[in-house]
Amino acid sequence: MVRQRRYAPPADARFAGIETVYQDLALFDNLTPGQNFFAGRELAGPQWLPRGLRFLQQRRMDAETRALLANLKVTLPRLDAVVAMMSGGQRQAIAVARSTVFARKVVILDEPTAALGLRESRQVLNLVAALRDQGNAVILITHNMEHVVELADRAVVLRQGRRVGELVPTKGNKQELVSMIVGA
Repeated sequence: MVRQRRYAPPADARFAGIETVYQDLALFDNLTPGQNFFAGRELAGPQWLPRGLRFLQQRRMDAETRALLANLKVTLPRLDAVVAMMSGGQRQAIAVARSTVFARKVVILDEPTAALGLRESRQVLNLVAALRDQGNAVILITHNMEHVVELADRAVVLRQGRRVGELVPTKGNKQELVSMIVGA
């Protein structure tokens, strides 16, 4: 039986271990990858000081960022460069990797390759596959059937917010999946 739960503010969903990567990435262009990872959740101390008086632990945040990116096999030219100076694929990889820092249950990806070229799309798809293979629950929202067949254990088709079908995607049933999407 499926248990439904509503999360009013997004912070409640984050607290429950659910992270989302939106189409627009929601990155701060003027910050480094490490600063983006921990934006709003900065590591600071000492703990006995009031939050506003604590010192940022920038080296620790950078080290954790470096370790996470290495674990996910994401390579960036420089970790101290601001995100605005990076390619679309690198920016998307940062957004996806950032979601895994705090996701304890589910990562939701909304059209993660929509505005990327082939090489950058491949990098993001490899990252999504790595997340899945490491045991993370990944919800991939996409219209690209090749990506669905490559990455998904199952495909659920929604139309106007209602479930219209579900199947295990294969190369052989791609057309059936498309038919469900267009309502044929």
